[in-house]
Amino acid sequence: FPACEALSLLGLTLIDKGDIFITPIGRRYVEDLQPRRQEIFGQQLLTHVALAAHIRRSLENEPSGALPEKHFTELLENFLKADEARRVLGVVIEWGRYGEVYEYDYHTGLLRLPEEDAKDDDGVSVNPA
Repeated sequence: FPACEALSLLGLTLIDKGDIFITPIGRRYVEDLQPRRQEIFGQQLLTHVALAAHIRRSLENEPSGALPEKHFTELLENFLKADEARRVLGVVIEWGRYGEVYEYDYHTGLLRLPEEDAKDDDGVSVNPA
């Protein structure tokens, strides 16, 4: 069951001998309001999904705070077939968007830091829309 595996991957549940158990962070996720759920999801994503953490670090290290998705697709294609690389990146992009870890522009194919994270030391946006 992909949903159960995803919940377990993110540390929101544990699967043991076919049984699924909610973790303490999973319980907080279920009981909290939507903005806090997204925050928890984003934290768990960065902690447990190496590709999402790599994307976030890459964006943080990029002066513009933005990179084309092609950059990450090509990286994945070193390990996966092209269609599987696109599928995996698509899932991680959607999860990252939900967790507000990064933003994605479907028209340009650019991943970028969320607006509130893309400020310089003076609070000025480094990647204006």
